[in-house]
Amino acid sequence: MLSKVHFKKDNIKNLQQIGKQTIAKSIRIFGNGGLFGFTGYFSNASICKMRWFVMRKDTRVLIDFYDGEKIVISPNEPKEFMNIFKAKEPD
Repeated sequence: MLSKVHFKKDNIKNLQQIGKQTIAKSIRIFGNGGLFGFTGYFSNASICKMRWFVMRKDTRVLIDFYDGEKIVISPNEPKEFMNIFKAKEPD
């Protein structure tokens, strides 16, 4: 919340919108769990280790990177967000 998160588009392996079942039974390893959203490091059986920057529970998107990092965010418009990152860049 207090700082921006930067990552390279070329490092994105996959984007997918996820629901409650995918992150069910996630445990917080380190971070904030509810006051201003959910931020920090979490883990569960299906995704394993991941980092969350989630303000809304209804629009979660999992970003899977080639280097193995996984980030969960909650953009206002998840479909539009995913389309931006999946779009082919002009030559």
